Amino acid sequence: MKIAPIIIISFFSIISIILVIASFFMDKNSEVFQLAVYYDWAFCILFIFDFFIRLIKADNLKKYLLKDGGLLDLAGSVPVIMEVRLLRFFRLFRLFRALKSYRLTRLFFLSSPHNAIYAAIFIVITFVIISTSFAVLYLEQATGNIKTAEDTIWWAFITVTTVGYGDYYPITSQGKFFASILIFNGFIAFGTLISFINTSLTEFRNQLPR
Repeated sequence: MKIAPIIIISFFSIISIILVIASFFMDKNSEVFQLAVYYDWAFCILFIFDFFIRLIKADNLKKYLLKDGGLLDLAGSVPVIMEVRLLRFFRLFRLFRALKSYRLTRLFFLSSPHNAIYAAIFIVITFVIISTSFAVLYLEQATGNIKTAEDTIWWAFITVTTVGYGDYYPITSQGKFFASILIFNGFIAFGTLISFINTSLTEFRNQLPR
Protein backbone atom coordinates (compact mmCIF):
# COMPACT_ATOMS: atom_id res chain seq x y z
CA MET A 1 0.00 0.00 0.00
CA LYS A 2 1.33 3.41 -1.00
CA ILE A 3 1.10 5.52 2.14
CA ALA A 4 2.33 8.79 0.63
CA PRO A 5 -0.72 9.35 -1.64
CA ILE A 6 -3.03 8.59 1.29
CA ILE A 7 -1.30 11.17 3.46
CA ILE A 8 -1.31 13.81 0.73
CA ILE A 9 -4.97 13.24 -0.12
CA SER A 10 -5.87 13.38 3.57
CA PHE A 11 -4.18 16.74 4.08
CA PHE A 12 -5.67 18.06 0.84
CA SER A 13 -9.03 17.01 2.24
CA ILE A 14 -8.44 19.24 5.25
CA ILE A 15 -7.46 22.18 3.01
CA SER A 16 -10.58 21.55 0.94
CA ILE A 17 -12.76 21.62 4.05
CA ILE A 18 -11.18 24.91 5.09
CA LEU A 19 -12.12 26.32 1.68
CA VAL A 20 -15.69 25.10 2.06
CA ILE A 21 -16.06 26.62 5.53
CA ALA A 22 -14.49 29.91 4.43
CA SER A 23 -16.81 30.10 1.42
CA PHE A 24 -19.82 30.35 3.73
CA PHE A 25 -18.54 33.75 4.88
CA MET A 26 -17.76 35.11 1.41
CA ASP A 27 -19.90 37.26 -0.82
CA LYS A 28 -21.17 34.83 -3.44
CA ASN A 29 -20.78 37.49 -6.14
CA SER A 30 -17.18 38.33 -5.22
CA GLU A 31 -14.06 37.34 -7.09
CA VAL A 32 -12.64 35.89 -3.87
CA PHE A 33 -15.53 33.42 -3.76
CA GLN A 34 -14.99 32.62 -7.44
CA LEU A 35 -11.34 31.86 -6.67
CA ALA A 36 -12.48 29.49 -3.91
CA VAL A 37 -14.74 27.77 -6.45
CA TYR A 38 -11.86 27.28 -8.89
CA TYR A 39 -9.59 25.82 -6.26
CA ASP A 40 -12.38 23.61 -4.99
CA TRP A 41 -12.98 22.27 -8.48
CA ALA A 42 -9.27 21.48 -8.73
CA PHE A 43 -9.42 19.53 -5.48
CA CYS A 44 -12.59 17.75 -6.61
CA ILE A 45 -10.91 16.60 -9.81
CA LEU A 46 -8.03 15.26 -7.72
CA PHE A 47 -10.40 13.52 -5.31
CA ILE A 48 -12.50 11.95 -8.04
CA PHE A 49 -9.30 10.73 -9.72
CA ASP A 50 -8.20 9.25 -6.39
CA PHE A 51 -11.61 7.57 -6.06
CA PHE A 52 -11.37 5.87 -9.45
CA ILE A 53 -7.78 4.77 -8.79
CA ARG A 54 -8.91 3.15 -5.54
CA LEU A 55 -11.93 1.68 -7.31
CA ILE A 56 -9.79 0.09 -10.00
CA LYS A 57 -7.26 -1.29 -7.52
CA ALA A 58 -9.85 -2.59 -5.05
CA ASP A 59 -9.87 -6.37 -4.67
CA ASN A 60 -13.49 -6.28 -3.56
CA LEU A 61 -15.60 -3.50 -5.08
CA LYS A 62 -18.52 -4.00 -2.72
CA LYS A 63 -16.27 -3.89 0.33
CA TYR A 64 -14.54 -0.73 -0.86
CA LEU A 65 -17.76 1.07 -1.74
CA LEU A 66 -19.78 0.11 1.33
CA LYS A 67 -17.35 -0.70 4.14
CA ASP A 68 -14.18 1.19 3.27
CA GLY A 69 -15.91 4.50 2.54
CA GLY A 70 -15.78 4.46 -1.24
CA LEU A 71 -19.24 5.93 -1.64
CA LEU A 72 -18.42 8.61 0.92
CA ASP A 73 -15.25 9.45 -1.01
CA LEU A 74 -17.37 9.87 -4.12
CA ALA A 75 -20.01 11.96 -2.33
CA GLY A 76 -17.27 14.08 -0.76
CA SER A 77 -16.03 15.07 -4.20
CA VAL A 78 -19.06 17.27 -4.89
CA PRO A 79 -17.72 20.72 -5.85
CA VAL A 80 -18.78 23.99 -4.28
CA ILE A 81 -21.54 25.04 -6.64
CA MET A 82 -24.72 26.71 -5.51
CA GLU A 83 -27.06 23.99 -6.76
CA VAL A 84 -25.57 21.37 -4.41
CA ARG A 85 -24.55 23.45 -1.39
CA LEU A 86 -26.42 21.12 0.96
CA LEU A 87 -24.11 18.30 -0.06
CA ARG A 88 -21.06 20.09 1.31
CA PHE A 89 -21.36 18.28 4.62
CA PHE A 90 -20.08 15.15 2.88
CA ARG A 91 -16.69 16.87 2.91
CA LEU A 92 -16.55 16.12 6.62
CA PHE A 93 -16.02 12.48 5.77
CA ARG A 94 -12.71 13.45 4.22
CA LEU A 95 -11.72 14.94 7.56
CA PHE A 96 -12.68 11.70 9.31
CA ARG A 97 -10.50 9.83 6.84
CA ALA A 98 -7.63 12.21 7.53
CA LEU A 99 -7.96 11.68 11.27
CA LYS A 100 -8.09 7.94 10.80
CA SER A 101 -4.86 8.12 8.82
CA TYR A 102 -2.91 9.43 11.84
CA ARG A 103 -1.41 5.98 12.39
CA LEU A 104 -0.41 5.81 8.73
CA THR A 105 1.11 9.29 8.96
CA ARG A 106 3.24 8.30 11.94
CA LEU A 107 4.26 5.05 10.24
CA PHE A 108 5.10 6.92 7.06
CA PHE A 109 7.38 9.42 8.81
CA LEU A 110 9.14 6.69 10.74
CA SER A 111 9.59 4.20 7.90
CA SER A 112 10.36 6.58 5.03
CA PRO A 113 11.63 9.92 6.34
CA HIS A 114 12.91 11.14 2.96
CA ASN A 115 9.61 10.56 1.17
CA ALA A 116 7.78 11.98 4.17
CA ILE A 117 9.76 15.20 3.88
CA TYR A 118 8.94 15.43 0.18
CA ALA A 119 5.25 14.86 0.88
CA ALA A 120 5.24 17.46 3.68
CA ILE A 121 6.96 20.04 1.46
CA PHE A 122 4.48 19.34 -1.35
CA ILE A 123 1.55 19.89 1.00
CA VAL A 124 3.03 23.12 2.39
CA ILE A 125 3.76 24.42 -1.11
CA THR A 126 0.15 23.81 -2.15
CA PHE A 127 -1.16 25.55 0.97
CA VAL A 128 1.13 28.56 0.41
CA ILE A 129 0.05 28.92 -3.22
CA ILE A 130 -3.63 28.91 -2.26
CA SER A 131 -3.34 31.19 0.77
CA THR A 132 -1.09 33.78 -0.91
CA SER A 133 -3.29 33.97 -4.00
CA PHE A 134 -6.33 34.63 -1.83
CA ALA A 135 -4.44 37.30 0.10
CA VAL A 136 -3.20 39.05 -3.05
CA LEU A 137 -6.62 39.05 -4.72
CA TYR A 138 -8.25 40.44 -1.58
CA LEU A 139 -5.62 43.18 -1.24
CA GLU A 140 -5.19 44.10 -4.91
CA GLN A 141 -8.60 43.86 -6.55
CA ALA A 142 -9.60 47.40 -5.57
CA THR A 143 -6.33 49.17 -6.43
CA GLY A 144 -4.10 46.92 -8.54
CA ASN A 145 -4.41 45.13 -11.87
CA ILE A 146 -5.13 41.73 -10.30
CA LYS A 147 -8.89 42.07 -10.17
CA THR A 148 -10.43 38.70 -11.00
CA ALA A 149 -10.05 35.08 -9.91
CA GLU A 150 -8.72 34.24 -13.37
CA ASP A 151 -6.09 36.98 -13.11
CA THR A 152 -5.04 35.64 -9.72
CA ILE A 153 -4.65 32.05 -10.87
CA TRP A 154 -2.57 33.13 -13.87
CA TRP A 155 -0.45 35.44 -11.70
CA ALA A 156 0.09 32.71 -9.08
CA PHE A 157 1.13 30.19 -11.74
CA ILE A 158 3.55 32.57 -13.42
CA THR A 159 4.97 33.70 -10.09
CA VAL A 160 5.50 30.27 -8.55
CA THR A 161 7.24 29.10 -11.72
CA THR A 162 9.45 32.23 -11.46
CA VAL A 163 8.68 33.15 -15.09
CA GLY A 164 7.29 36.56 -14.19
CA TYR A 165 5.79 37.94 -17.43
CA GLY A 166 4.92 41.18 -15.67
CA ASP A 167 1.39 41.43 -17.07
CA TYR A 168 -0.05 41.07 -13.56
CA TYR A 169 1.72 42.20 -10.41
CA PRO A 170 0.82 43.50 -6.94
CA ILE A 171 1.25 47.19 -6.17
CA THR A 172 0.39 47.35 -2.46
CA SER A 173 3.04 46.71 0.16
CA GLN A 174 1.05 43.84 1.62
CA GLY A 175 0.51 42.33 -1.82
CA LYS A 176 4.23 42.51 -2.58
CA PHE A 177 4.95 40.80 0.73
CA PHE A 178 2.72 37.84 -0.14
CA ALA A 179 4.16 37.78 -3.67
CA SER A 180 7.64 37.50 -2.16
CA ILE A 181 6.48 34.50 -0.15
CA LEU A 182 5.12 32.88 -3.31
CA ILE A 183 8.35 33.53 -5.24
CA PHE A 184 10.39 31.95 -2.44
CA ASN A 185 7.88 29.09 -2.45
CA GLY A 186 8.61 28.59 -6.15
CA PHE A 187 12.33 28.25 -5.48
CA ILE A 188 11.62 25.61 -2.84
CA ALA A 189 9.21 23.79 -5.17
CA PHE A 190 11.72 23.45 -7.99
CA GLY A 191 14.54 22.55 -5.63
CA THR A 192 12.38 19.86 -4.07
CA LEU A 193 11.31 18.55 -7.47
CA ILE A 194 14.92 18.27 -8.67
CA SER A 195 15.97 16.58 -5.44
CA PHE A 196 13.04 14.13 -5.66
CA ILE A 197 13.86 13.23 -9.26
CA ASN A 198 17.52 12.75 -8.40
CA THR A 199 16.67 10.55 -5.40
CA SER A 200 14.19 8.48 -7.44
CA LEU A 201 16.72 7.93 -10.23
CA THR A 202 19.39 6.93 -7.72
CA GLU A 203 17.05 4.41 -6.07
CA PHE A 204 16.05 3.05 -9.48
CA ARG A 205 19.71 2.67 -10.49
CA ASN A 206 20.53 0.87 -7.22
CA GLN A 207 17.73 -1.62 -7.91
CA LEU A 208 19.08 -2.56 -11.31
CA PRO A 209 20.94 -5.88 -11.51
CA ARG A 210 24.68 -5.43 -11.43
